[in-house]
Formats: sequence, structure tokens, C-alpha cells
Amino acid sequence: MKTKIILRIAVLFFIVINISCSKDSDSDSTINLFQAKVSGSLINFGGGGVGVHENTFSVSKCKNDQQIKLTFPISVGTYSVSEGEITLFYSVGRCLFGDIPDYYYAIEGSLTLTESNDTKIKGTFHFIGENGRGFKTAITEGVFDIEY
Repeated sequence: MKTKIILRIAVLFFIVINISCSKDSDSDSTINLFQAKVSGSLINFGGGGVGVHENTFSVSKCKNDQQIKLTFPISVGTYSVSEGEITLFYSVGRCLFGDIPDYYYAIEGSLTLTESNDTKIKGTFHFIGENGRGFKTAITEGVFDIEY
């Protein structure tokens, strides 16, 4: 009797694990994508954290002590750093705790928002960031496709 109960529990556990870990073939693998090349190296941040403040989106995500943060209008369009329409930065050295991060604020670049609705934002971005000591880094081929 005890063996049958253990066997049933094991079978039930196996079924639950297989169902929860199975891949939905109809799903779009780009949903919750947030990545960019930093000085030529691709970093996939996964899904970004999205904040909505009045007429502005803010997307931010950390990975391995690196962070990219984008702040831009909620309307579909192309926005330029030089016109003061967006704020973009990259930081390295700390995401949550630890050493003081080194921030690279965008001095040139743009962001294109191609989709914006109540549940999803999608777009591309690139910029040159400069830190307080005058060092620059290139953030290229940036993409985001995030449900929130």
C-alpha cells in the first residue's frame, strides 16, 4: 500500500514537472527581450523592468553588475538624445549593492519605439555613453520587446 502511494506521488510529480517545463511552440521567443552590444559584446538582460510615469516609459535591467536604463515618451516614434527627448545610460560596477557604479550617460544616440500599448512596448536603441572622466563606450544594436 505504501509503495503504491509513493509510486502515485512520483508519477504525479513527474507529470507536473513535464507540463510546467514544456515549451509552448506557439510562443514568441522575442517577448521580454532586452539586449544590446556594449563595446561590441552582446549582453542579454532578459526582460526589462518597465515603469510608466505619466507620459513616459522607463525600462531598466541589471545583469552581471551591468545595467542599461532607458527613459522615453510613450508614443510610437523616433527620439533623439541630442534633442533632450530621452535619457539613456549604461552603468558598470554595481547593480544593487557593492561598489559605486561607473555611469555612462548618453551624449548622442536615439531610440525608436515601434509598438506601444497597455501591455507591451517594442523598439530599438543605440547610443554613445560618456562617464565623468571622459571615457566613452558604445551601446549598439539595442532591442527591447517587453510585455508588462
